[in-house]
Amino acid sequence: MSQSNSPRLSVSTWSLHRTLGKPAIYGPGQSGPGVNGANGGLPLHELPARLAEFGIHTLEICHFHLPSTDDDYLKKLRGALDRAGIELWSLLIDGGDLTDSANADRDQAWI
Repeated sequence: MSQSNSPRLSVSTWSLHRTLGKPAIYGPGQSGPGVNGANGGLPLHELPARLAEFGIHTLEICHFHLPSTDDDYLKKLRGALDRAGIELWSLLIDGGDLTDSANADRDQAWI
């Protein structure tokens, strides 16, 4: 949720990949998601509260920063975003090539 009297600022998890513990970057046909917050990093679900402390209320998440796509984890992340007043602006799916006839079906299923 954008704050009405302040400029809209956004941050991408890519800019914070070291803060998030440098999770493994994966794509279609590769294992993932990885463990977020590894190596002493900040878990993704704790990021919304930290962003709000700095007056940032818009977040863009790279798919490889999601430690899980299970419903329980996604609900936990959604709750953290809502409590902090953070708008999820985009989810970057940075992998796959839907135009590649050899792997289009696999990549579409992965997305």
